[in-house]
Amino acid sequence: MFFRKMIKLTALVVTLTAVNSFTAFAGDADFMNSDQILGDVNAPIEIIEYASTSCGACKLFEKEIFPKLKKKYIDTGKVKFIYRSYMLNGLDVAPTVMTRCVGSKKFYPFLSLIYKKSQFWLDQASFEKMAAAEGKTLTNNLFQKYSMQRVRKLARMVGVSKKKIETCSSNPKVQKYILKTQQEGIKKYNITGTPSIIVNGRYIEGFQFEDIEKAIKSEM
Repeated sequence: MFFRKMIKLTALVVTLTAVNSFTAFAGDADFMNSDQILGDVNAPIEIIEYASTSCGACKLFEKEIFPKLKKKYIDTGKVKFIYRSYMLNGLDVAPTVMTRCVGSKKFYPFLSLIYKKSQFWLDQASFEKMAAAEGKTLTNNLFQKYSMQRVRKLARMVGVSKKKIETCSSNPKVQKYILKTQQEGIKKYNITGTPSIIVNGRYIEGFQFEDIEKAIKSEM
């Protein structure tokens, strides 16, 4: 069963601060500090998805709902789509940071790969078992290292150079932007779980295609 998860943002601030195994960011400043828009930037309707890379419901959205939305509304120029990261736990740190290392053109292809290959980098069952035995702090640290190693391999699969990967992830500006985006979502839209969908600035209940389409039609 897929269900929404809750989060304490302060725990993620500590988690991100603790990620010290990477050096400076090598990407473009605009890409690092801005939304990545999919579709016509002048489309009359804007959809924002707040999502977590470790969220089962977000994976379901990516696999079954987003393709319908893209085909009917994004590809036809009626909707522009924006994905914003909303980390639920320490397991989200590695893939979330890496999305800001792959470059603008590879952002959405890499994001799709993260969800498709979640079993490759995210061992949820082992995480929960270890967390129960050892505590979440130690478990988070161990699994962050494991996840980052796997996520780096996925970045290489979409053509990101090893050098760029090695010189990217711990730039505090990247971490600051990720946390700033999440905090803004909480403050502006009262986001508490994922996936959360915003249509033209309005939070909508539900994330099924029918829920989103109803909101889109009300804006036309």
